[in-house]
This record gives sequence, structure tokens and C-alpha cells, in this order.
Amino acid sequence: MKNSIVIMYCLVVLTFKLDAQIFKQDYTWLFEGQAYSMQLILNSRTYEYYHKSDKRLLFTKDAALGKFFNIKDNDNLIKMLSDKLIVLARRNKISVDKLPDFAAAFVQYIPYDSVKAEKILSENWSADTELNFHYETVYTNKGVCTDKSILLVSILRYLGYGAAVILMEKEFHAAAAIYNPSDARLNNSKYSYIETTAAAPIGYIPEHISIPDIEILQKSVGKAYKSK
Repeated sequence: MKNSIVIMYCLVVLTFKLDAQIFKQDYTWLFEGQAYSMQLILNSRTYEYYHKSDKRLLFTKDAALGKFFNIKDNDNLIKMLSDKLIVLARRNKISVDKLPDFAAAFVQYIPYDSVKAEKILSENWSADTELNFHYETVYTNKGVCTDKSILLVSILRYLGYGAAVILMEKEFHAAAAIYNPSDARLNNSKYSYIETTAAAPIGYIPEHISIPDIEILQKSVGKAYKSK
């Protein structure tokens, strides 16, 4: 009987390993002129869970975006990623106040998904299937503005900061935002703009952005960012 139990256990473990492909993904980015790298352990089972999740943008935009911040049980990616950023920053004597800048640089250097961007601009895509959860963006190591902004906001929240997603429908663009009462440039919203598609400092707003038309969604409570 004991042997049978052992055999059954081995079969279960073997099946799990076959079903969930675990692999290591490397990431590199620049911050203040210095190169950094990180390796994360990911698995296909968690990726498929998010990839097949309901992504329909129903109800209000704010509520629709909310589902992309729901983290699956046993998914520790944001914690693992953020903790690695904290360790790297400490090891390289990057101050605690600069952690949001360091995290933003990591996300900004994730490759931009130009193929997906072209589909969006041509309206040949479906937001019900192609908007990414945080895990999908990290797993595939690519994303468009909305995908990368969702990822960065998730990291900033884990780091304890108030954060939000910025939508700019006229420009077909999205960005992240961090709570900063000293910044009045975004319609006195007390948030600072963070571009996620290219390397840029927190607070930099691209010239083509129409500030009066922005929408700041999914605001969260947290500590304030200290402008440099």
C-alpha cells in the first residue's frame, strides 16, 4: 500500500513538471549610466492562467482596469521582482527614495511590442484578449504602453507608493503615475507622470500629450514620491 502511495505521488509530481514548464528569463537595463541585470524564474502554468483570463473591458474604465491588478494565489512575481530591485539598489548604493526611479527604468527597458502596437493603431486587435496582466508582460519580455504601465504600477504599489494608470485615448497611449503632492502638472491631480515605453525620468511628460485630456485611473493609497 505504501509503495502504491509513493508511485502515485511520483506520478503527480511528474505530471506537474510536464504541465508547468519552468524557465529562467534574463533582463537588462540602464539606470543613471550604469548597466543592471536580473534573472527571474517563471512558469508556463501561471502565464496560461493570466493569458486565458477574462480581459473584457466591461463597465467603467476604472473598474475594467481593476481586474488587471488581481493577483493569482501563489503568484509571487511582483514580490520577487520588487525584492530583487531592492537588493540591487542597496548593493549599488541607490537611495531608498530612488527606488521608484530604479523600478521605472527596469520596466522602460522591457522591449516595446511594436507588432501589437501596429495592430492597436489599425484597430485590428481585441482588448478582450490582448491586454496583458503583469505576468504576461514579464513572461514574454515585451509589451505596449498599457501592459508596461500595469506592470510598473503593480511594482510601485508593492514598494508602498500611491500609484495609478494614466489613459490618453486621443493619443492611443497609456502611462503610469506615482503619488506626488508637490507636482501640479497633471491637472493638479497630485500625481507625477511616468512614461513606460522609453527611458525617461519620473515627471517627464512627452510634448504630444494633451494634459487636459488625460484620465487618471485605479488610484491607490500609499506614500508620496519625493521629486528630485
